[in-house]
Amino acid sequence: MPFLLRQAVRVVVGIEFKITNVSLQFNVCSRIRWFKIREVYPLTGEAAPQQRRDLRGTAMGRCVATATGLHMLGTWEAPYEGGERTHFSVSADGLVLTARSCITLADGQSCSYTTVYRRKEHS
Repeated sequence: MPFLLRQAVRVVVGIEFKITNVSLQFNVCSRIRWFKIREVYPLTGEAAPQQRRDLRGTAMGRCVATATGLHMLGTWEAPYEGGERTHFSVSADGLVLTARSCITLADGQSCSYTTVYRRKEHS
């Protein structure tokens, strides 16, 4: 990851998720104005271009609603060609969003992880 991007990641203050009838959108919130990541995925399953999170070009992503949540698939090309599968589910009270992800690179390396987001009240 480039030096400036590594520094920018350290000042991320949160992620804002918006789910509508037609799309999943999320924004990375940072104290640095130029460091913005915004992704929008139509819920139709159709592929949509996205900026790579490491800012090295573009990626493609798609999202579909399932009985248990939202399933997102993303792919990107070199460098570090690969893909991501993430399943998002929301707790019954709507206060917790759980994302279960698996990233697999073209060379076969993979990493699975779970991220738990807790709703923060706006002040």
